[in-house]
Amino acid sequence: IQWAGLELNSRGSFFYADSSRIDLEFQASNEGLEILNFIFLGVLDLDGLEQIGEGSIGLEGSVEGPLDQEFLPQIKLQGQARDMAFRLKDYDTEVRAISFDFQASSGRRPGFRDAWISLTGLKAEATEGWILGSLEARGMPDPDFDLQLQGDFDLEGLERLIRNETVRNMRGRLSMDAVLEGKMDPDSDRLFGDEGRLELVLDQAAFVVGSDSIRDMNGMIRLDRNLVSSRDLELVYKGNQARLDVELENALHYALGYRRDVKAKLGLQSDLLRPGELLGDTALVSLLGEEVKGLQLELGAGITYEELHEFLTKDSIPKLVLLSLIHI
Repeated sequence: IQWAGLELNSRGSFFYADSSRIDLEFQASNEGLEILNFIFLGVLDLDGLEQIGEGSIGLEGSVEGPLDQEFLPQIKLQGQARDMAFRLKDYDTEVRAISFDFQASSGRRPGFRDAWISLTGLKAEATEGWILGSLEARGMPDPDFDLQLQGDFDLEGLERLIRNETVRNMRGRLSMDAVLEGKMDPDSDRLFGDEGRLELVLDQAAFVVGSDSIRDMNGMIRLDRNLVSSRDLELVYKGNQARLDVELENALHYALGYRRDVKAKLGLQSDLLRPGELLGDTALVSLLGEEVKGLQLELGAGITYEELHEFLTKDSIPKLVLLSLIHI
């Protein structure tokens, strides 16, 4: 049997009568990286990876239960990895000691309302770093979830690890600490619990998006419940050095479908800014000059859910409510 890129050796029975039923057991026969990519929902770029070492990974499962309108056959999956390793083909980078336990079930109720997934004991070591984590999620389409993730690693080559067509030439270092627990239900007002947080610390990070490059990025980006913020985040964008203080309230909630008004505050400081290079608009040169020295900018804006939705879906111009003045 072929399923989602896996080759499954299977055995079992299927009865079709007044009361139909299926009982099937299966085991994946694929190479390790294909199973790893299946468990991680296809995000890995297998063309850029090569499995190495003597570690192991396996996946098995079953499909069993009646075929009727009220209940569905239950699919169960169980997998584990022990000291698996691979290298990035284009870089002198290895990811080693990959270990975890994986379990999942589709449940029996239609719509996967009883479905659950568990990934525990995740750990891995890289040539320059490490990562630990776990994930528990239950119930669709609005799952309860508990994600914990800690790590510290070099960014070089990360774009070749994850299937990606947007970001390239990554380098620098990233450390993270995430404890996110809650329920993803846009019909409610709650996403994260009171202890939910995500902290990303960047050290000389750099990357290219499209034709735009960002380098020498240093500082912290933090998610605390409904607030995404940065303090003294330094970066160089198109040759312009700047320091940013940012607060985005409810931006993540809006992106996940919550009906929340969004607010933003921005503080920008730069000893030397070249507006023409920054924005790609030579008309600004005649207005602001070729160089702006000693820039200090503070502004804020708020937009309702309806206005932002209208702007993003119909390209209309929203009515922004300025919360602070601009100082140059």
